[in-house]
Amino acid sequence: NIVSLLLEGEKEEKVAVPIAARKTIIGPKGVSIKLIERDSGAQIGFESDPEPCMLVRGTPEQREAAILMAQDVLDGEEEEQFYVEHRYHGYLIGPGGARVREIEQATCTRIVMSDEEPVVVVNGTKLRRDAAWELIKAKMDEYDAERSSEASEGMPGEG
Repeated sequence: NIVSLLLEGEKEEKVAVPIAARKTIIGPKGVSIKLIERDSGAQIGFESDPEPCMLVRGTPEQREAAILMAQDVLDGEEEEQFYVEHRYHGYLIGPGGARVREIEQATCTRIVMSDEEPVVVVNGTKLRRDAAWELIKAKMDEYDAERSSEASEGMPGEG
């Protein structure tokens, strides 16, 4: 039976997590826990009795990934630089800073464009920095697609 085989592979693991750490793992507006669940494939919950812990459901690989990601969130925020050519900076910032604010809010990071170097500096946990980088790359792809469609149409672009 395929259902029983699937169920056998999915187990639940309890990891001791102080109640005070839950808020950090969940993150503002649930951003961190949603990213952990999305990227690991595991489901996460919390329990207080008999001991405060995080419940992680999924395959052994999913559980391991989720636990490592949760630990990254608890380890704190760092700064990381990503190579981004200057030609993208204005587009990434957007009108009145709208695009960069959108990325910051979606990922709970702080993003700064360097004037001197072709880099974008992202502050946040590893999980959040990686999510921000994915959104930044998507925006750069949008920029390139807009420029190539404008060039093929021979019309001046907006923005």
